[in-house]
Formats: sequence, structure tokens, C-alpha cells
Amino acid sequence: MKNFPHQYNQLSKLEEALRVASILIDGEDELRDDGVYGYALARAHVYTFRGLDEPAAFDLEVRIGQEKQKPIGSQGARTAARETRRTLSLLHFLEFTDDNYKLAPEGQRLLYAASQNDVRGRAIIWRRCLWQLELIDQDGHVSHPIRLMLRLLGDGPLGKLALGFALEALDDSEEEFQRIHGLAISADIDAAYESIGTPTAQAPNSVKILPALAEQVGLITISSDSIASILPLGQRVAKGIVPRPAAIRPSTSLPIHRKAMVRPFKSDREPGTLAPTVPLTPEEQHEAQERLRERSAEHERILKTFALLFDGSGADLKENPLAFDFTASNSAAFVLLCEAKSIGNTDERIQVRLAVGQLSYYEYFDVIPLYDGATIAKVLLVNRPLSSDMRDYLSYLQIELVVVSDDGFELSESLQTLLQERFGISVT
Repeated sequence: MKNFPHQYNQLSKLEEALRVASILIDGEDELRDDGVYGYALARAHVYTFRGLDEPAAFDLEVRIGQEKQKPIGSQGARTAARETRRTLSLLHFLEFTDDNYKLAPEGQRLLYAASQNDVRGRAIIWRRCLWQLELIDQDGHVSHPIRLMLRLLGDGPLGKLALGFALEALDDSEEEFQRIHGLAISADIDAAYESIGTPTAQAPNSVKILPALAEQVGLITISSDSIASILPLGQRVAKGIVPRPAAIRPSTSLPIHRKAMVRPFKSDREPGTLAPTVPLTPEEQHEAQERLRERSAEHERILKTFALLFDGSGADLKENPLAFDFTASNSAAFVLLCEAKSIGNTDERIQVRLAVGQLSYYEYFDVIPLYDGATIAKVLLVNRPLSSDMRDYLSYLQIELVVVSDDGFELSESLQTLLQERFGISVT
């Protein structure tokens, strides 16, 4: 059975351990030094000494001094440093280059999301990194334990201990999956573990970390009687529908004439009141005319109906006739970027493709410079349900979907939560 470090199984602890690592890296301290990192983890209360709960700073330093007098192999903080460093590396938060460790791009994204208190963004990063997690044995066999774990649960609930067999697979082949699946559904789990050379007493270590992390990011649920089940989000991830990493934010500034077009969005406006108020180039005149033509009665209905949700929420709604349909923000730290599309009987793919391009373009060139440093969530508003492959495509691109119909709204639970947390809006 392959080994995954079983030091910490709480997202908050691992994020704090990554923050400590980033401080050491910035200070040019040797992150690879077990003593340096281990006792830094102790001072950050990530690693705790037995019998010393919530110690005062002085008491903690006294204990650290005592620990350092022990043989190196008996210092628990050093062991924690090694295990934690390996965990963060396997999760793609740290990478080893030029004979030392540094923050990997995913680690930078996670720390930024945490600094912005972006719960949704952090969850997306964790799900993606768990999906990418791979284990390699001494013979070079590569397996992805989270993918295998979700697949094991695809046929129905299993006892928590059965999930440990995701670490047993040599690789992701069908032959290996069928082998571990047979072990997982065995009537005698203890005997199944014994058959692969894992003593029954050690079996719980195989499910100490990964199932807990998968549960915390909403992929699975584990009942009080230790029965694990896959959740709808886990089913999507099991299919490989995992959002791509966020792009590095540009350092561009918004051209002054485009910035001048940003104005409050009024849900009671009349169509045809979007004429520019500053001189435009011929290309921009054409762009503005195209945007005006696009604002059909249905397009306006979609926009206005969704915008009305924000009445009384205190949200700041803005539009730009040269660019985005509207944005909603409750502070400089969070922005909802919305694009509306009227979907006909035969143009679903075309309209979705256009919307994806527009949302990405406006985010990069207009919204990021306007709301520097803000977390941006992209939303596509449509007038009818989309096909499953289009929904999966939007989910893959981290674009939320809202169907605005005469009967109300159809949107994901994640967007409902986001609207409630950020704007105090309840959508049923």
C-alpha cells in the first residue's frame, strides 16, 4: 500500500502550515531544515506539544528549548515538518527547485484566496489539488487516490475503512481498479487489509487524511457510523469536471475612455438609453452599435429581472455599454460579473461560446483594472435551461449559470450560498 503522510487532516491547519512555509521562504530561511520549519509550526500552533494546550509564549519557548535537547530523531516537531512538507508538496502547494522549496502557483493562489476570505475560491483550489494528487511508488507506478476513492463510491456507499484501498492501487488502470474494488466491497474488511499485508491495527491510518479532506471540500460525506457516500459535486469531479487554475492577474490599467463608460446600472431604465457620452473611435462606435442591437427585449428582461434581486441589498451595480452587461459589488473585495444571453432554439453553442469569450475578455481588460485586487465571480444569465454538456463546460471554466424564466431562477447551490453570504440575497 502506498503511503500518504498522516499528520494533519484539517484544511485550516494545512493552510496555516503553508502560510508559515511562505514566511520562511520570504525570509530566505531554509524550509528544508526540519528544525527551522518544525519549530516555526509549533510557534504558529500548527504543531502542538502533548500536555501543552494553548500555552503562553514564554511557556512555549521553554518547551521548545526542552525539545531541542532531545535526540534529533525524538523531536516530534521535526517529524511534523517532514510530513507536512511532503503533504504540501504532494498537493502541489510547494515545489522543490534550486536545492530548496518555494511556493508553487497553486500555493500562491490558495494563500491569496485565504487572505481575501474567499471561501468558494479556496474550496475550488483544494478540490483541484486533491484531484491532481498523485502517488508514485519506488517502481514508478503512478496512481491518483482521490480519483480512485470517488470511483469506488460511484456504485454506492461504503464503510470508511474501505476507502483506504484507494492507496493500494499501483496505478489507475481498469485492472487495478477492479482489484481494489473487490477488496473494498469485501464482507470482511479486516481480512481484506491483512491480505495485502496491512495489519488491522494500521488500517485506520489509511483513511485518516484523504477522506477527511475530501469531505471538507464537499466531495463526499461520512456519517456518524462511518459510512461514506459520494456527493453530487464529487460525482462531477469524478468525471474530471474540475475548474482550471485562475489566471495570473494582469497589471493592465483601464483606458480612460473605457473607464468613462462605467455607470450605475438602473433596473428601471428604458432600452435605447445607453448612448456613449464620450467620443469613440470608429471601431468602438461599431462595438457600441453591436451591443445596442444585442439588447433585445428578451436580453433586457433577463438583465433587469436578475438585477432586481439586488434591490435593497446595498450592492453597487454598474454597466459599461462598451463592455460588460453589469457588475454587482458589495465592496472593493468582491465583484459579480454578469453577461446575459438570449438562447434560441438552435444557437445555444454559439451564444455560450460568445458569452465565455466576452466574460473572460471583460474580466481581464475592464473589470480587473476597475476593481483592482477584488475576487471576481463570472455569471452567465440565460432565458432557458442549457444542455448538460454546456453546463459542464461552464462549470469547468468556473462560470456560474443562472436561468432566468417567468417562473423564477434556476441556479447552483454554490451561487445561492455566494449571493446569501456576499449580498444577503436569498433565492429559492
